[in-house]
Amino acid sequence: MAAMLFVKGGAMTYIRAATNVQKSDDSGRAIGTTLARDPLESINAGKAFLRRGASFRHALRRPLRAIKDASGATIGASFVGYKK
Repeated sequence: MAAMLFVKGGAMTYIRAATNVQKSDDSGRAIGTTLARDPLESINAGKAFLRRGASFRHALRRPLRAIKDASGATIGASFVGYKK
């Protein structure tokens, strides 16, 4: 199982704030890395992004979901799923 939480760091940047996914060099968790460019349009529009992808050396089925605040603004993204 894999889980990731991204927080919005700018108009087109989401930073991984929490995860159980390890960096490819096994130097620790992949915290502080940024979300790939492919899902940005969907996430910024407040929609889920569904596509197979890879995070470091793990192949994942990636249903990234937008996280919204009380006003409906997108403030982050989350992923919970299984390693392939």
